[in-house]
Amino acid sequence: MNFLKKARLKYFKFRLICRDIHLWTKPIGFSKNINLEVEGVSMKVSHIIMLFFACSVQLLQAQNKQDYHWFFGNAETSTHFDFNKETFDPQSNSHQQKISFDRNNASVSDKNGNLLFYTNGCAVADASHEIMENGDSINAGAFFDEIWEGDCYFGYPGKQDVLILQDPNYESGYYLIHKTREYNQGGNPQTFTKYLKYTYIDMTLNNGLGAVTEKNKIFFESNFPYGFLSAIKAKDSESWWITQMKDSLNLLHVIELNEQGFSIKDSLLLGEERIDTFRSYGSEVRFSPDGTKFAYFTKERGLWLYDFDRTDASFSNLRQISFSKPESMWAFSSVEFSPNSELLYLMSGDSLWQVDLNEAILSRGLELIDVHDDVPDPIDGTFFTSALGPDCRIYIREGNSSYSMHVINKPNEKGKACEFVQRGIKLPIFTSTGSFPNFPRYRVDDVDKCDPTITSIFGEAVYFRKDLMAYPNPCIDILKVDIPSNESGQLFLFDLNGRMIKSFTVERSDKVDIDLSFLESGSYSLEFVPKDNQERLVWTTRVIKTSL
Repeated sequence: MNFLKKARLKYFKFRLICRDIHLWTKPIGFSKNINLEVEGVSMKVSHIIMLFFACSVQLLQAQNKQDYHWFFGNAETSTHFDFNKETFDPQSNSHQQKISFDRNNASVSDKNGNLLFYTNGCAVADASHEIMENGDSINAGAFFDEIWEGDCYFGYPGKQDVLILQDPNYESGYYLIHKTREYNQGGNPQTFTKYLKYTYIDMTLNNGLGAVTEKNKIFFESNFPYGFLSAIKAKDSESWWITQMKDSLNLLHVIELNEQGFSIKDSLLLGEERIDTFRSYGSEVRFSPDGTKFAYFTKERGLWLYDFDRTDASFSNLRQISFSKPESMWAFSSVEFSPNSELLYLMSGDSLWQVDLNEAILSRGLELIDVHDDVPDPIDGTFFTSALGPDCRIYIREGNSSYSMHVINKPNEKGKACEFVQRGIKLPIFTSTGSFPNFPRYRVDDVDKCDPTITSIFGEAVYFRKDLMAYPNPCIDILKVDIPSNESGQLFLFDLNGRMIKSFTVERSDKVDIDLSFLESGSYSLEFVPKDNQERLVWTTRVIKTSL
């Protein structure tokens, strides 16, 4: 029996004892001097009472699982992560979605992890994966009709532009916060965003599958960029603090959602410099898992980190890190905190950085973790967006469709010990458009911000990757491959669509020759997997086949 199984068995026995003690202590009272004989074991009641309280605390601290369902892809090639299951094969969780995702993505479950509904920004799907009653035509308007041709199949465009918040005044009610793109069809056609809207869902309707009762209701008007929509619970309250950047990217609006509805709380000026919205279109804001910090990061402006007070939504103690100005107009970037809120990860195009937030001068805690290896999957990409999972890992996606995700396996560890693996998560299918659900921080008041006992959503499919040496590269016919540590194993040759072309058996050798003369000119991926692979390593390289 392995360590995890033993730990789970002990935990299960502990919960049974807790249950039994609840049964013992409910009908009768005990003197603290009385002993109980249980199967020949004497236990002082004082010890039992202490154990009872420990059990009660354990039961009260059951983890909030409202962010345990993640959806990706389109109706034909959908992928669903269900973090309720400690390990699972995503192939077996396939279902026929009725909606597809561009980059707008949000979902919500109840506190026990049961899926309620999810959205792609133009429709809402219920737990049966059907369009919810009255759940179509979200963000309807001229942009959707003219530019998006009225087709919700591909989802609604945007990044951090949709969010689901539970009604502070009604346990079964949910606000879907979203932003509609407007379309000016005049002499100089342009799209822009000027309204924050809500759509309301009542989960008591339609036999518990829910129904939309209000749709596309405006509650705040300004000029907004795409993205930068986030939220967190207020301290000791059911209310929410909602943040949304203004289009100049130097003013942050703060909105309160409480029992009375929406109200404008304040606006935070982030310097005097106004920024071209398009140069930071693919950027993000995040609250820390413990709710004490707020991070705003774009390659154009760098990192702006504030201390945050959830009692009154006040910002203080600004600390910054500057980056060189991007050459490209489209400077995609992402930001995410470690589960313990002590480290911050910055993704900017081809680079992944870690920041130690315990440093008074943030730049002293800045460390480059890795650079994108440019291996196509099957298209060349960059680090585009990231999300902290309920399993304590940080997942990173490319902006384009792909067969895999990058993963930071130990984000609480400093430096390279965080175990960042490029393409460390193999997806079962080619999954369209890089996105993650946009969640508020649900476990901000919980002791545990995530659950490390979720070993991996893919079981044993997470591997650590290292560079494989192969030459000459480019290669005309014979490719020489250095085999690590004279290992036995298998070499696999893949095309850029992830299809295996050929495999080669390696029997304890430090070098093998592979004949690639049968291949057409182009780029390929070569992987070596050791036979006894207890360390779960995959050695990989990109090979270019040429005829010259």
